[in-house]
Amino acid sequence: MLPIIVISTEEMLRLTPRPVAEGVRALGLSRWRSFSSVLLPSALSGIFTGVLLAVSRAIGETAPLIFTALGNNFFSLDMGEPLQGLPLLIYRNALNSAYPAARDRAFGAALVLVAMVLIFNLLGRWLVARRRPGR
Repeated sequence: MLPIIVISTEEMLRLTPRPVAEGVRALGLSRWRSFSSVLLPSALSGIFTGVLLAVSRAIGETAPLIFTALGNNFFSLDMGEPLQGLPLLIYRNALNSAYPAARDRAFGAALVLVAMVLIFNLLGRWLVARRRPGR
């Protein structure tokens, strides 16, 4: 996720008009103050778009997780142990479709995964709309 976020942030900061950046510096603001007051707010919508893209891509890439996570049916805080992810939970319970409880767990986990993506998208749109001037 990090490379997508970094590249989109860098590109959005480069898209800020050069005269704006020079004008802010000409007014006597320090580099940090000009960055945090002018450049960052102008690039914020693109940065949020990059974050949403990265999170959506990470949630969507389930095949490598299914084949490499090894899976654990029990909760564990040890990072050396196999972990249970939502895509792996969906996959394993969908295979046991003969059992209604397993099928219900698979549908519930899929619903949670879709809800997470929806919440991230709505939160991003709300934050971008809130930061947009004139509204």
